[in-house]
Amino acid sequence: MKSEKELEQALKISVDKDNIINLAILELQPNLDDQDVFVKLINKAISEILDKNPQKRYKLLVNIIAEEKGKRFSVNSRKIAVKIVSDERLSKTVVIGSNIVSKVIVNFIIKAAGKDGKMKWFTKKEENQALKWLKEE
Repeated sequence: MKSEKELEQALKISVDKDNIINLAILELQPNLDDQDVFVKLINKAISEILDKNPQKRYKLLVNIIAEEKGKRFSVNSRKIAVKIVSDERLSKTVVIGSNIVSKVIVNFIIKAAGKDGKMKWFTKKEENQALKWLKEE
């Protein structure tokens, strides 16, 4: 199992001037225990941003940069992801990726979080469209 420090190096998170939280996933975690800790770290980082200005509304851009085919996602990781995107302070969410398994999981999360119309999947080739959709009110 990896240390939290090692797992933190597999993600990059920042907030831009348009109140878009940019989350880059640099490495997916094949070990399910690591994956659960990794998603908890993501949840903690996003929560810290949201809690700094609780009245402010943000948008979330998740860019799955490093993907591998056939990657599994633990049940616990999916539940935490649903919790993250269900936060009312996130008005819209975009996930950019290329893996069909990731797309299926994201579509599950959209349904489970009740985010139809507020969360979308885009391919890496559609990144400009994704940003345009995210910035629309």
